[in-house]
Amino acid sequence: MDGYDEAVSAAAGANAFAFRLCAELMKKAGDSNLIFSPFSTWTVLAALLGAATPAAAEALAKAIGVPGFDYITIDAAAAHIMRCLIKDGETGARRKMANALFIGEHYTIKNGFKERFAAYGAAMNVDFTSDRAADAVNRWASERTDGYITGIIDKFEPDTVAAIANAVFFNDRWAAEFDPALTATGLFSAPGGACEADFMRRSGVTFYYEDENVQAAPLNFTSGGGLYIVLPKKQNAAGLLQKMTDEYFTGLFDKSRRASGEIILPRFNIDSKPMELKNALAALGAPLFDKNSAPLTGGLIEENIPVCLSGVLQKAAVQINEEGASAAAVTVAPALGVVSAPPPKTFTMVCDRPFVFLLYDFIGATPLVLFAGILNRP
Repeated sequence: MDGYDEAVSAAAGANAFAFRLCAELMKKAGDSNLIFSPFSTWTVLAALLGAATPAAAEALAKAIGVPGFDYITIDAAAAHIMRCLIKDGETGARRKMANALFIGEHYTIKNGFKERFAAYGAAMNVDFTSDRAADAVNRWASERTDGYITGIIDKFEPDTVAAIANAVFFNDRWAAEFDPALTATGLFSAPGGACEADFMRRSGVTFYYEDENVQAAPLNFTSGGGLYIVLPKKQNAAGLLQKMTDEYFTGLFDKSRRASGEIILPRFNIDSKPMELKNALAALGAPLFDKNSAPLTGGLIEENIPVCLSGVLQKAAVQINEEGASAAAVTVAPALGVVSAPPPKTFTMVCDRPFVFLLYDFIGATPLVLFAGILNRP
């Protein structure tokens, strides 16, 4: 495969991973809003493929949706995807992605992994026994997300030898903006009781899908990609997201048709707390947390000590208004020493109850899910 084919195949695998991760997280979902970046998580795990032992690398590749990929293939694919996603100033869009490897000052990054990680980002030394290590990671996260993500980690465990981080920042305008003059206050049927929200309105021709279970429509961005709104008719939004698959998501694109109608959507702003993904990722088969097998031993640092991940933290945020969308996420994984047809009939899509949203961009013809979330209360 050339670089393009590798990236398209990896993007499809990343989507499969995204919805499997959604299903795991939804098992314990309450009535709170949710925002996270499955792609940020995927990128961190993909980067660690080159540091894992052979058995762990095989299991990890399967867990993140790229069975049969070795680290050379996944590194090339990830680098191609990142080049496609990064945009600055194009039609007003700002999309940034960055990766960093923080190495304890008493340890040395494995030379081969250092060379491979250059496809993702830079490596730097910190003192994990000091509070300054957390300060350095939090400062890096804030700088890479234009201040959207702050305070992702309070402190590191003293036996941390390294931490790998990914940051995604997304800011773009709608291809067809909402008219602020039409925004009006209304009631949103939130779990536990209705609440007031500012509802935006937009009329015109767009791609649209409807069946007995959902209404769905994409809000396109000026520089490509969009925000897919999926509004359930019967089940709750968490139940809908839990059952979603990559095939279902791509099916929305295939089955959507141009339609003339009106979309009524609340403005919203979600800022999540740091979320631990360790249990969900372990349930998907990611083998990097086992202290007994220490699957990162010999691949991450030069020193001959057993190494595994202690966890995977992520913090994300999204803001939706009349002009467009802003979203950001940072994922941190510390490693311990182990220790076009004519428009059909008019539709009306009133998002006045909980719904699923999926922010995506295209890698080739594949819509790659960057952020996923649920709005339960604006």
